[in-house]
Amino acid sequence: MQNITIGKSGIEVPFLGMGTWAIGGGSWWGDNDDALSVNAIEAAVEQGIRWIDTAPIYGLYHSEQVVGEALRHIDRDKVVLSTKCGLEWRHETPVLHKVVDGTAVYRDLSAQSIIEDVEESLKRLGTDHLDVLYTHWQSPDLGLYPLEETVEAMMKLKEQGKIRAIGASNVTADIIRGYCKYGQLDVIQEKYSLLTRRVEKQLAGYYAALEAGEKLGLTVYCGWELTYQDNAEDYLTLGLSPQFLYDHPWLERYDIEKYRDAVHAAGGILVRAHPYRRAWYIKKPYVEREGIADAIEVFNGGNSSQEENDMALAYAQKHNMPMTGGSDAHHVDETARGYIALEKKAESYAELCEAIRTGKAIVMHK
Repeated sequence: MQNITIGKSGIEVPFLGMGTWAIGGGSWWGDNDDALSVNAIEAAVEQGIRWIDTAPIYGLYHSEQVVGEALRHIDRDKVVLSTKCGLEWRHETPVLHKVVDGTAVYRDLSAQSIIEDVEESLKRLGTDHLDVLYTHWQSPDLGLYPLEETVEAMMKLKEQGKIRAIGASNVTADIIRGYCKYGQLDVIQEKYSLLTRRVEKQLAGYYAALEAGEKLGLTVYCGWELTYQDNAEDYLTLGLSPQFLYDHPWLERYDIEKYRDAVHAAGGILVRAHPYRRAWYIKKPYVEREGIADAIEVFNGGNSSQEENDMALAYAQKHNMPMTGGSDAHHVDETARGYIALEKKAESYAELCEAIRTGKAIVMHK
């Protein structure tokens, strides 16, 4: 197989590696035969696979334990071993990541936690060094865990010979620039491959608009619409970055309550779009679900009729809901029929969403 070099580390590996999330078992993957997993790792190495990737969170340590058992039967020099840090369930932190098989998992990118993660991973894996160490998930609050502290801890581990290369997973362009500013970043890991390219298609329109906006001097924010066809519910999702789609690659599997909770946890809002519009996919009479949307669209300048807009306005007034308006432009002549205005310019996406959520957005239309 063709070899690639991992960043500036000097480590060369075949371009195909072996991931071991499924080996960890748990609710994601079900029970596994550990002996079979060990045999699979051994067979992979025999066939030329060198890069073995694991993480403490995979099966709540179990994947690392199984990989460690496999390494007892393999020449360590034949393997490039990577694992991850930054997800924590030894203690609570201010940042809850998710609950995994009944265990609350937190994010902790502090220097102390990273060093402790590495020491424990080395023991489970039965080795004295890691070839690559990734931060598994990034901190949503760099004031809580400064990126400089995170990178400094990893650089220190590299100087000590406990890791050979520094990686980061689930990152944004700004986070990547931060790693490069404070130290050396050799590799990133994302849920993206020849088989998993859904997010690329989902974000194509946003990036095209972003490029056009830059040429025109306009600020373009990322947003999308998700449809629940059983009740003809369309929700505009605002306030989030493209990273949310990487973090939640299977949104269509979420029920509306789970989706709402995920959006709110990430700091976004949901706007009920054209609630009374008649569409081909309506399978039953429309019923508005309370407690889901943060605001409701009372004017839609695209496919909604005046009657449908009036019904939405009446609902919003009855339930004292914040209101928005939009164009839903499927054709050029539908552009800018509806929009919102603020008393003063929003300086950030978060400020814009807060104005919508608190009812300070003024619905305009022509």
